[in-house]
Amino acid sequence: MTAKIINDFSTIQGNNCIMSCVKNILNFYTKRFIDESDIFLIGNGFKIEYTTTNTNILLTSRVFKVAMMFLNNVGLNYEIKRFEKSKDAISAIKKNIDDNIPVIVQLVAKDLDYVNVFGGGENVFHYFNVIGYENHEGTFLISDSYVPTIPPSLFNNFYDIKKVEKSMAGAGNLIVIIRPNENDLVRFNNVYNKYFISNSVKKCLHEYLTIEYDDSGTFYNLFALKKLSEDIVSFREIYKDDFTKKMIMLNIMIKRYGLIHSRQYLLDYLKKEKFNYNSLIQSLNEIINKWNHICSIMIRASVTQRKDSLKLLSKQIYELSIYEETILKEIYDNL
Repeated sequence: MTAKIINDFSTIQGNNCIMSCVKNILNFYTKRFIDESDIFLIGNGFKIEYTTTNTNILLTSRVFKVAMMFLNNVGLNYEIKRFEKSKDAISAIKKNIDDNIPVIVQLVAKDLDYVNVFGGGENVFHYFNVIGYENHEGTFLISDSYVPTIPPSLFNNFYDIKKVEKSMAGAGNLIVIIRPNENDLVRFNNVYNKYFISNSVKKCLHEYLTIEYDDSGTFYNLFALKKLSEDIVSFREIYKDDFTKKMIMLNIMIKRYGLIHSRQYLLDYLKKEKFNYNSLIQSLNEIINKWNHICSIMIRASVTQRKDSLKLLSKQIYELSIYEETILKEIYDNL
């Protein structure tokens, strides 16, 4: 074909790129509204991993893995494909579009020239859905559901295939194809209900409140935040000339790699389910605001590199982790 567009595909904005990609594809297949918070929580998105080396800091929920875990947990068929050559990835995308199957594409965020909010380095990825192509113009019709700074008309528009190819190549030429059959959709409609979602949320919170670390040196969940509060004072000595870069990247991880998302998604879920404990909802909202405040302090500390700023940061992260533990336990007990 020279051109193909998947009709009736809606681009609904979300709070995270991969979560909203999955949400919009499932909305397309099921013709029902799938809540983004359900995807995150059913996929155990509250799980935070923290590791450090002499060259790197990692604090993440691994949101891509969370999205795939959701698909596993609700029994939907999908395929992750990685290609050696970007031109083969482009051909695979077009073939799926010809079959009326939208495709999730992994890209290097900083390569995308239509938005300037992503930032980061080569390992900061962004995801959007491809829902059409036009060979004569050399463009893909993209559905980008996490772009907070441009008009809505540009979330669903044509974009140069060569630019997509370049950005994909830097991100490993990876695509995700969600292709549920009729049995998958019947099973999904049976599984995806309030009882299943509620049990998934309780399991998610229970693990967050209890699992601490493993033998590989990875710290998890609340224990990860307490360990971060201990370590952060020494980051200036460890990372030296790279200190500012590492702190800015840590700030990006907190904002976009799942930590703040997890609190926001839990808040969204509680509001959706009309959770009766308003004081706990207010406390959770306060926690989100405090994490955003910590991110502001982190940016200042990355520039000034003052020891007292790092000590303040350490103190606030530790105190917030203790406060979170109390609030999340109360929420768990009252679900």
